[in-house]
Amino acid sequence: MIFASKYLPFILVSALSNTSVAKDPTLGRLRGLNRNRPGIGNGSEMGKLRKLDAEGCTVLEKAYLCTQATKGGKPVPCEDETREFACEVISTGQIYRVEDDLIDISKGNKPGLDVEAYADVLQSANALFVGDANIDAARATIKFNHGQFGKANPNKNRGRILQSVGSPTVLALNVISSENATTGYTNAHLADSVFGSLVGGTDLVTLASQVRACSHGKLNFGPLPDKTSSNTTLVGDVSSGVATVYSTVSAASGPGALRNDATSKLATAHGRRGGADNVMVCLPDASLGFNPYAYINHWLSVYPHGACPNSGIQIHEIGHNLGLGHSGEGSNAYGDRSGFMGFAGQKMCYNGPKNWQLGWFADRHMTVTAGVDSF
Repeated sequence: MIFASKYLPFILVSALSNTSVAKDPTLGRLRGLNRNRPGIGNGSEMGKLRKLDAEGCTVLEKAYLCTQATKGGKPVPCEDETREFACEVISTGQIYRVEDDLIDISKGNKPGLDVEAYADVLQSANALFVGDANIDAARATIKFNHGQFGKANPNKNRGRILQSVGSPTVLALNVISSENATTGYTNAHLADSVFGSLVGGTDLVTLASQVRACSHGKLNFGPLPDKTSSNTTLVGDVSSGVATVYSTVSAASGPGALRNDATSKLATAHGRRGGADNVMVCLPDASLGFNPYAYINHWLSVYPHGACPNSGIQIHEIGHNLGLGHSGEGSNAYGDRSGFMGFAGQKMCYNGPKNWQLGWFADRHMTVTAGVDSF
């Protein structure tokens, strides 16, 4: 089964999220930018805008695979992927699309935005921004005015990089919008598609079962244990690794605003990330105009309603969470059909290079130098 035909382009996002400035001489100066300027970091509103707070935000990158006219009923990928950036606010975990051209900024071409020695860090989406920026929550966007970029390091107290071995927990959010638009799936259906027999379901090919089989038991995703919500008007109880989110945001606001509202309500009712290692956000059946995406080395993946129960799509997006990029061939970023990170089906595994990257079979690795080593 080819799942890429309807949900191309996928969105690949490279991120080091929930981070703090590395310990270096710029620390005090970076922290001081917000505190020494009136109106910066104080939550003041500018019409519908608000200011970025003093902790700043971490640069994320989205790499979209664009598609041209369909061929034989399937989208044909463009040769070039479009780069787009976002920034994750450290204090709240909310993510906003950056309205600025960060590639241009990284070259020092925008007055008031200091990249200093961090141009390479910025271009690799490994940077923290601290300074004056306007956030438009309704549009889920952020615009940098003046400030500085510094190197970011993961902070385990804020977030985590999803582990590629062990038994991480997963929570799927079934989101209902303010106008009662739904995904069209029950929580039990979503739980079965992700966990199968682990929650008494009947689905034989799931995220949990396939990753467990592909890793030979090295990585075993499981449902977040059942827990009671502290505010059931926002998010319901967690049962079999799924919870319902009752959003106060309209689906017409777009997927970014709806996603941010869902993760914010989750933090209020169940704590940040709900206490799970990995969160899957399933958005309602509405004209949201987006495709599944995930953040690399991060805990979050997001799905339109039709994609959420598809185990092949789940494993592809979770692959990004595990740090994997797409598997291409030639000019086609999804051209590799031998594993989940290209044009993939449901009952298969990640390809050889991805297995090497994940380290699942490190005891069977061998490195050779062409023309030198023999074996």
